[in-house]
Amino acid sequence: FIGRKIKNMFSKVTGIKQKEDFQIWFTKNYPSQSALIKYKKESNSFSYQPKISIVIILFENTNFIIQTIESIQKQIYSNWEIIITTPNSTTAETREKLELITKNNPKIYWIQNSDCENNFEAANHSINKSTGDYISILNTNDCISPDTLFQIAKAINSNRDTDFIYVDEDKIDAHKLHSSPYFKSDWCADNLLSRNYIGTFITATAELLKTNNGFNSELKEAAHYDLNLRLTEKAKYIHHIPNLLHHQFFKIEKSSDNHKKAIENALNRRGKKGIAKPIHDLVNCFEVRYEMEAIKKVSVIIPTKNKADLCETILSSIFSLTDYPNYEVILINNNSDEESFFELVKKWKNKEPQRFKCIHDNDYFNYSRLMNEGAKASNGDYILLLNNDMEILHADWMKAMVEYAQQKEIGVVGAKLFYPNDTIQHAGVVIGMGGVAADHVFVGFDRNADGYFGQLKCITNYSALTAACLMIRKEVFDEVNGFEEQLAVEFNDVDFCLKIKDKGYRNIYLPHVYLYHFESISRGHPQKTLKSYKQHVKDVAFFKSKWEKYIVHDPCYNKNLSILYRDYRLNIHD
Repeated sequence: FIGRKIKNMFSKVTGIKQKEDFQIWFTKNYPSQSALIKYKKESNSFSYQPKISIVIILFENTNFIIQTIESIQKQIYSNWEIIITTPNSTTAETREKLELITKNNPKIYWIQNSDCENNFEAANHSINKSTGDYISILNTNDCISPDTLFQIAKAINSNRDTDFIYVDEDKIDAHKLHSSPYFKSDWCADNLLSRNYIGTFITATAELLKTNNGFNSELKEAAHYDLNLRLTEKAKYIHHIPNLLHHQFFKIEKSSDNHKKAIENALNRRGKKGIAKPIHDLVNCFEVRYEMEAIKKVSVIIPTKNKADLCETILSSIFSLTDYPNYEVILINNNSDEESFFELVKKWKNKEPQRFKCIHDNDYFNYSRLMNEGAKASNGDYILLLNNDMEILHADWMKAMVEYAQQKEIGVVGAKLFYPNDTIQHAGVVIGMGGVAADHVFVGFDRNADGYFGQLKCITNYSALTAACLMIRKEVFDEVNGFEEQLAVEFNDVDFCLKIKDKGYRNIYLPHVYLYHFESISRGHPQKTLKSYKQHVKDVAFFKSKWEKYIVHDPCYNKNLSILYRDYRLNIHD
């Protein structure tokens, strides 16, 4: 059933080039007949052959129900059943289709249950009647690739603790034209709390689904989202299959207050006080804001050498704009020798004697060492690192960062940074990008761009963020022994973030915190001399040897996306 023609339906963010790239990618990656034969043989060798019950949810438009069921019947993994419960509102036409499809087919169970008032109540009835070890949820406007259940069974055999699975997806129309592939990150809890990036096709253990009462039908169109939030809270192991296995027939998603309610219900279950604010121009995407647990002190650490004009910009913008009441600013002077700098220090000591201080370091430049010295001199519960070439743009920037840094699950909190021409300088870091060690994503995009499926505007987990603007609890900073001083100039912030990620914390990007960054004005390009180039080579080698696992696979990225470009275009070179 799945067509091989490709239709470009991408937004302006991805560009015209994406149409050609997707056709190349699809041709290379959609499983051939020989691949399916190989998969079939492999599936027969699985030590565990879980039975998978596929619960099909009937929606108003059942035009594609035959294609939906046929896509299941073509699965190369054979231990499955289909369960369909019809609510009492089901039309006679749909019942005729179901009667035709299910007749003489022992693997399809059609339950005509007039007690179910809507499609989600009917889906719950199907869940309870299922006999499988695992249950997959599929809508009638969906279909799946022929290797989907094989890939799911393979994942289960690889880790028997796996109890929640999701996959990558695209769109498809009645003419069998594919478009809009969505290649997702591995499990990222804060991504899901901002929008339903997991989607509607999931597989979970029967125990997980049944003990958590299936769908909350009162949430209507947000019931899928609510289910994902509840199940991932309870799951032992969440697995993402980075294959294009789920295909949705085109439909227009409508904004819904029920999605907001699903998020705020999740916050209440987790004991978090907060609200979900709709993000302008993005359907069913939200900015979660938390209440402050306490107004603890933030220590802002800014390293510099001279550059009084830059320091004046960042200091004046902090003290004039910031509405968070409890902070100190520590300026680290590294070998300054210009009178204008010392006059600046004197000025701010007089203006802000309780909130400003300058410590002097006359040793060689080593960014990591300077950050560690600044942390030792700080009195705050939170450390906020800032470059000297920044400018604050809105009053609640520090408060917004503390809202997340106060969460015990969160490690590093980063921000959206703009060049002076209002294009993106930083919106997250992907490990292995650029063919070296790590790089920023979406560089050069307009400050108001949506990014890949709204990612520029949505709260998102990344493995790393830039230390040009970075907040962390002091206790977590100390837990990982601060910055690695062997990395004097480059990759020290990425290394720092990965040490924190390895401790089990989530690093996070907040698009609602934004600043100007006049990147590298202070010290220039790190590879401008032979000496600095040799240091660069040394730093790259150290980083690669230490963090190869993240270079090979950044769990906040997707292997089907390119590491040669920063714009989330498809990987068509492997």
